[in-house]
Amino acid sequence: LTSNLKSFKNIKNLGEETWRIKNVGLLSLDLFRENFFKKKSYLEKKFSINLEKPLILLIQHPVTWQIDETKKQINETLAAIAKLKVQTIAIYPCSDPGFSAIINSYKRFTKHKFFKLYKNIEINEFYSLLKYSSLLIGNSSCGITECGYLKKYVLNIGIRQEGRVSEKNVIHTLHKKNLIIKNVKKILQKPSIKKRSFLYGNGRSAKNIKNFILKNLN
Repeated sequence: LTSNLKSFKNIKNLGEETWRIKNVGLLSLDLFRENFFKKKSYLEKKFSINLEKPLILLIQHPVTWQIDETKKQINETLAAIAKLKVQTIAIYPCSDPGFSAIINSYKRFTKHKFFKLYKNIEINEFYSLLKYSSLLIGNSSCGITECGYLKKYVLNIGIRQEGRVSEKNVIHTLHKKNLIIKNVKKILQKPSIKKRSFLYGNGRSAKNIKNFILKNLN
C-alpha cells in the first residue's frame, strides 16, 4: 500500500506482482475531510498570534549523516528568521542524533518576541496552524507529503527529504541564511495557492485500503 504513484512504480520495478500493490494515498489526509480544523479565533488566543499577519511554522530535524553540521544548520535558519522578524512558531525536532543542538539554539532564540517554541502541539491544532500559516520552513516530511493538499507553501531546507517526490508548492534551498531570507520573501509575495495537490492522495485512503483488502480476501 503506497502513498503516491512514484512509490507504486518503484515497488513494481523491484519485481512485485502488480495485483499485490495498491496506491492508496496518505492516511493523514483523511483527517482533513472531516470537521477537523480549529477556528482562527481559537488558535489566535491559544498561541497568542495574529493570523491577519504572516505566520511561519518551523520544524527542522537533524540530518543523520550531517550530525556535526546540525548546530550550524539551525543557526543559519534562525539567523534568517531574526532578519525577517515574521511571527514564527517552532516545534521541537525529532529525537535523531543531534537534536539537542537544535533545541539549545531554539531556547536561546526565545528572547525574540516574534518567536514561540513548543515541545509538541496536538495534531488538530498543528494542522490548523499549518492551514492558516503563510508557509512551513525546515525539513519536515509533512512539508513534502501534506502541504500540497492543504495548498500551503514550503521552504524545504537541506537534504533530509532528498529523493521524495514533491509538488511545485515546495521550494528547495540550502542551509544558507541569505537564500532562506530570499526564498521566504519570495513566498510571502506569492498569491495563495488555489489548486489542491492530490500527489499523496485525495483524503480517502482508509476507504481505498478497506476496499483493496476486501477485494483480495477471496
